Amino acid sequence: HTRSVSAFLLNRSSDLWADMPVHGADDREKNMETGLAVLFGVCCSVMDCKRRKITLSVLLAGAAAGCILSGIRIWQGTESAWEMLAAILPAVCLESVVILTAGKVGSGDAGMLLVFGLLLGWKACVSILCMGCLLIGVVAGCGMGIGVLHQNSRLPFAPFLFAATVITQLLQT
Repeated sequence: HTRSVSAFLLNRSSDLWADMPVHGADDREKNMETGLAVLFGVCCSVMDCKRRKITLSVLLAGAAAGCILSGIRIWQGTESAWEMLAAILPAVCLESVVILTAGKVGSGDAGMLLVFGLLLGWKACVSILCMGCLLIGVVAGCGMGIGVLHQNSRLPFAPFLFAATVITQLLQT
């Protein structure tokens, strides 16, 4: 009797799987990309808050995952190679800020943004950079307004990039 019930459930679940619309696969892929971005963002944020730096090994692991996912999207035809390259541009812009400010912004933040671009695409990456700057600006302004922060205070940027990632992904759905 147990075998017949399990056989029935197995056949029924395979029927349901076959009837699943095509967009379900896209939703699963999007959820995987978002999940990886959240996991990566948490790791970077914790490291940036505790150590004031994001290690190269974490950035390389995230970049490897991002390259694989971006490669899959290119292979499936849902993203072009130009879009993958465009996803890197916000990180290049942030890296130029690192150079211009003589390291007041960390290179790890630019690497983190690069990984977000590879994982989530160029449009999300631009939104994440803009929203991250807005969030840190509001926090810094309020902190200075109430006297908790000063002009030379250092805030880790990774948590703001992570918060911006979560917000942009929630707004996208």
